Amino acid sequence: MAERLGQLEVAHQVGTPVRIGLCLATQDWVSCWFSYDLVGMVAHTIRQQPDWDLRRFQSSGTWLPQVRHDTVAGALNAECDWLLFLDSDMRFPPDALLQLMARNQDVVAANYTGRKPPFYPVAVKQEGVRVYTDYETSGLEKVDQIGMGLMLVKADAIKKVAPPWFMVGWHTEVGAYTGEDSYFCRKLQEAGASIWVDHDLSHDVMHMGTFEFEQSHAVKMKNALPVSEES
Repeated sequence: MAERLGQLEVAHQVGTPVRIGLCLATQDWVSCWFSYDLVGMVAHTIRQQPDWDLRRFQSSGTWLPQVRHDTVAGALNAECDWLLFLDSDMRFPPDALLQLMARNQDVVAANYTGRKPPFYPVAVKQEGVRVYTDYETSGLEKVDQIGMGLMLVKADAIKKVAPPWFMVGWHTEVGAYTGEDSYFCRKLQEAGASIWVDHDLSHDVMHMGTFEFEQSHAVKMKNALPVSEES
C-alpha cells in the first residue's frame, strides 16, 4: 500500500445528508476480488460516514456506452448528489470513496494502466500526452480525459450534459476508435467541468486482467528461485 496522505479534509462532514450512487459496470460475472473490495469500501464508508446514503445501480452487458448510460439514468432518477463509477475489473482500497469525496471536485478519478502492453496509463492531457503516476507522484493533476474504472462525478456536472452521455468515436490521426470514457470527459469539459486525477489514490488501485502462463516463464525464473521439490 502506498503511504497515505495526512488527515484529509472531508468535504461532507458527519450528519450532512448526501446521496451517492454506486454505478457498477459489469459483464455477466465479476471477480471475487472486486466483490471483496466493494464490500470493504461500503463497510468502511458507512462506519466513517453513517449518514451518507449509498445507492446501487448496476447494469451488465458488453456494450459499455449503454451499460454506463443505464447506471447514470438510474442514479439521476434517484436524485443522487454524486456518482461513483466502478468497473468490475478494478481493485481499490476501503477508503477509496472517502478519498475522492475529500477532493470535492466536479470530476476526480484514479489513474491505472491498460491491461495489454505497453501498459499506458489511462490519464491523458492534450495532444495525447500520457499522465504517469510515478512512485513519488502525489496530489491532484488536471487532465483532459481519464478512464472511468474508478471515477467520482458530481451529479450537477452531468446534468449540464444532454444525452447521449457516452459514445464511441474515431481518432483519424491514429486510425483507432476512442472509448466512451473519452467522449464523456469531453462533454463534461464542454459543460464547464474540470477533470482531475488523484495520484495518491492511484497508488492503491489495480486493473485486473488475465494472464497466460507459459513454460518460458518457469525457465526464466528457475535460476532465481530457491531449490524446492514442490510443484
